[in-house]
Amino acid sequence: MTRLLVSVRDAAEARVAVEEGVDLIDLKEPSYGSLGCVTPTTAQEVAALLDGQTPLSMALGELVDYFPPPAEATMTPLAVTHGLPSGLGFVKLGLARCANWDWAKCWRELGQRLPRGVGRVYVVYADAALADAPAMTDVVEEAAKADARAVLVDTYTKDGRGLFDFWTGETLRRFTADVQRHDMLAVVGGGLTTATIPQAAECGADYIAVRGAACEGPRTGTVSAARIREVRKLLR
Repeated sequence: MTRLLVSVRDAAEARVAVEEGVDLIDLKEPSYGSLGCVTPTTAQEVAALLDGQTPLSMALGELVDYFPPPAEATMTPLAVTHGLPSGLGFVKLGLARCANWDWAKCWRELGQRLPRGVGRVYVVYADAALADAPAMTDVVEEAAKADARAVLVDTYTKDGRGLFDFWTGETLRRFTADVQRHDMLAVVGGGLTTATIPQAAECGADYIAVRGAACEGPRTGTVSAARIREVRKLLR
């Protein structure tokens, strides 16, 4: 059964998502791009609201924010672990601008600094060429080697195009099967709409991840109970 992940930007949106029975709450600030990071205060507020009753993940931006290339994993990545709330289940980092440097080594170094029990989520950008990001197969292979908990496919560019403007259904099915073959969760997002959510779910995803589809207006709008209910109906 495909479960629902909704990205929220604050405690007020998190409360709406919890009341609507969302399976996994994800923290990110949509005005800062695909994987914008919220403030430590906001993260703590949401974690306190959930109190361990609903799984929580958190976007931390892009890996290059912590290891500016051509770094050789020499930067102490304390910033990424500072302010992480208790009860956090997953963290995710994007790989934009990482295609031509040793991103795998840097991710492993950073992962060693995470609190015990926090799972890593590796991110594949469907629009990898536009993001200057590594290819899907490389990310999935490295995630499996690093014992990551999940792999997310997302879109880096937020210009109205979505996942299926860059990937075919067959590519998505291959992605989910490859991720699950390595005993990781396959999470599918990337500008999904009510028109494309059923197609994404049919590809066997463990989680469908939405932000814009759960908001009134654009993805920088406000998460709405009515929109979440609409998405949940599609997943049934």
